Amino acid sequence: MIRNSGGAKPFRQDRWERLTSLLARTCIPNAAFGLTICLLFSGACSRVQNGSPSVTSTGHGPMVLAEGSGGRNRPEHQSRPYIVLVSFDGFRHDYLNRGITPNFELLSNSGARADALIPVFPTKTYPNHYSIATGMYAGRHGIVANEFYDSGFDATYRIGDRSAVEDGRWYDGEPIWVTAETQGMVTAAMFFIGTEAPVHGVQPTFWTRYVHTLPNEQRIETVLNWLRMPTEQRPHLITLYFSVLDDAGHRYGPDAPETLAAIREADALLGRLMIGIDSLPIGSDVHLVIVSDHGMVRTDRGVRVIDSYATFAAGDVVIVAGTLAQIHVRDPARRARIANELSRMPDTKTFLREDLPSDWHVRDNPRIGDVVVVADEGVQLARRDHRPNQNQATHGYAPMPSMHGIFIASGRRIIPRTRIPAFENVHIYALVAEILQLRPSPSIDGRLDVLRPILRPLQGRPERQSLEATVADGAPPEMAWPHRWQGAKCWRRTLREHDAESHCGLDGRDTGKLMTPCVFERPTARARFDRRLVSSSTECRDCFCPLDVYSAQRPY
Repeated sequence: MIRNSGGAKPFRQDRWERLTSLLARTCIPNAAFGLTICLLFSGACSRVQNGSPSVTSTGHGPMVLAEGSGGRNRPEHQSRPYIVLVSFDGFRHDYLNRGITPNFELLSNSGARADALIPVFPTKTYPNHYSIATGMYAGRHGIVANEFYDSGFDATYRIGDRSAVEDGRWYDGEPIWVTAETQGMVTAAMFFIGTEAPVHGVQPTFWTRYVHTLPNEQRIETVLNWLRMPTEQRPHLITLYFSVLDDAGHRYGPDAPETLAAIREADALLGRLMIGIDSLPIGSDVHLVIVSDHGMVRTDRGVRVIDSYATFAAGDVVIVAGTLAQIHVRDPARRARIANELSRMPDTKTFLREDLPSDWHVRDNPRIGDVVVVADEGVQLARRDHRPNQNQATHGYAPMPSMHGIFIASGRRIIPRTRIPAFENVHIYALVAEILQLRPSPSIDGRLDVLRPILRPLQGRPERQSLEATVADGAPPEMAWPHRWQGAKCWRRTLREHDAESHCGLDGRDTGKLMTPCVFERPTARARFDRRLVSSSTECRDCFCPLDVYSAQRPY
């Protein structure tokens, strides 16, 4: 989970539209004058990070010009596709098998789905998001945990420390947005690990400081507004992040009713995004890539206190984070002894750094610690003076099946109805670079060959395919129906008794009953539900499925 650390509210849209043209004329040709204008208009430059097409912000200090694209797509990029890379933090792979995610199923049927997405070690939020972004294992990109010590800096990286999170020196590798920006392609980030820091001096043209409480609907609308921008300024790569499932999974456990509700909420958010994209003139050119960073498992096997098994000396740096303990031992002669003492701790595995499993890809990076303790599934680690929180579930273990996430991709380059085996998340960078026709960094660990089976040939623009989505009976009303998927099934129910007759196929006797599916048979670009068409006919074939997400407050 990314933690809240505050942030400024974005400009109102009408105010920003008046400011956009002025910034475009001033901030690129004259940085000093542009900065003055920004200060006069906003009073705080951090607000401009959500809107300016030609500048970025550090989020807490003076505005700087983008080091990458300069806020303008090069001419050769303007006809290339768009990608929205969406992370649902903590979405375990088998949540898709519970029959309550019709929008995820619809998207899967229109494109490709993996059996699971295998996270890197450790299965924590920050290492895995940054592996997705860079195509590298954690040992190579440097974010080896949510919290870790660097002896060269004599400093500790913590996800709640804004000075560390926004300091580019911690981040190695080349994130995909840096690849794009340095090749002249505009990018944007509605939250993603690494986007808040200048990596190699480069950030997305538009980026947003993380605010945990920012409404999810506002996050989606910001993404859609970026996609509505003029061609020259429109981001071709956008990241989007949701924590709703990680929050619920930690607090209640993966099988709790509250987590099932969070799964439905995540599905509705995806539906809202799909609908919004499909309403855009460029909707058919937008690819959706859906990922998660890790899974979740109940912590029902107790807590092991590492101080009960080993004695640490002054100068040792001991970092314990739930499932992982990293010990930096000041005296090298004591490392083996501490490892031997900790190896007596039950339900854990203790390693000297050089003995860590090679397929975890972290043993060459000293940031992981001289001695590393990894808890068995369901067990937590703690210090004597710092017990773990009371959450019902967690992650961070070895990359076992309960830690696996999801991968779904859809768009013109993706072959519909493709199912592939589980794969490691380091391969996603190469896929994104291929779709956007970017030169990938030569240093990545991922390989395009792993995901080439889901790709159409580059030449030509495939026609839209008719899709008959198969959704289990009892699908929730949040089922979205983007118009690009002609023939897809759409579910609805009435939420108010006096509206019963306006719902196609509903007899009004049970206003809470789910209806039979309405199969859409005529293409349309309508962005809203047309009540008149439904009320004029009770035949399902004549109704237009709503292009919006249902909710108790907003039934259409």
